[in-house]
Amino acid sequence: MATTTGRGTRGGRRVRAVVAAAVVAGFIGGTAPASADEIDVEAPTVSIVGLREGLRVRGTVTVTATALDNVGVTRIDVYANGVLTGSLSAARGTFAVDTAGRNGRFPIKVQAFDAAGNSAAATVTVTADNAGPVVDFVAPDSWASLTGFVTSRLNLSDPAGIAKADLYVAGTLEARRTSWPWSAVISMAGRSGRVHLLWRVTDKMGNQTVVTRNVVADNSAPKVRVTKGPRNKAQVRGTIRIDAAASDNVGVRFVELLVNRKVVARDWKAPHRFSVNTKKYNGRFTWRVRTVDRAGHVTVGPEYTAYAAKWPKRR
Repeated sequence: MATTTGRGTRGGRRVRAVVAAAVVAGFIGGTAPASADEIDVEAPTVSIVGLREGLRVRGTVTVTATALDNVGVTRIDVYANGVLTGSLSAARGTFAVDTAGRNGRFPIKVQAFDAAGNSAAATVTVTADNAGPVVDFVAPDSWASLTGFVTSRLNLSDPAGIAKADLYVAGTLEARRTSWPWSAVISMAGRSGRVHLLWRVTDKMGNQTVVTRNVVADNSAPKVRVTKGPRNKAQVRGTIRIDAAASDNVGVRFVELLVNRKVVARDWKAPHRFSVNTKKYNGRFTWRVRTVDRAGHVTVGPEYTAYAAKWPKRR
């Protein structure tokens, strides 16, 4: 509770001057001087109830003010952040102070007046907190192609502390976290195409921050086939050409050529074309193509055997 005993702003020196003048006038006019006890120079005592310095508040705050005076309180005014927001002709009352849109130091002052014009004020400075938590959506990346089990992760901070973080997947609440780590494992099984992820983070004041991200569920393997190349067990010479076509419901990352089961070339863009210098291989060798989609699924095409021209074809 913030309490301030005020000093008369209209009494004090001015009242003492009036008393002195009255005394002089009494002697001159032959009239008995007025008693100083009949003049009110005492300021009210005013208090703010229920608020303390540095208290963290949000939205509309109820300010309760009470004042006492030796004669009587005529009015109480309340100022929020320096602006008059309410007035009451009583010795006690409550006021609604709106802190919306403000953050940081927020002074609240209550000023009480008596019938003689004496006044006193009490001030308490609270901390307005109407901002949601700071949220950094760490993982997964936007439009990432995902399969199986995936971890969604956040970095969070808030001066009031985090109360909870809720993860919604395609509109359904999938996980709630109330302490670090701010992460949850979700399954992409049974999903296909765009999946909407939404984290709703609430701080201990009730402020919220919402972050969203779209990802792609990919549970289908890509397809790959050879469109041009030597037939199986063919005799070849010099440099041969091998073409491949690949497809996927989400997207193909790349196509690789394997010779003797080792990757010798990788192509990222269709049409996928490769060349093999058969002079590098001692007679018989094998080759095949392999593709990987954006979710990491792998499809390997059939293996072919070829014979360099300097070796006779085996029967």
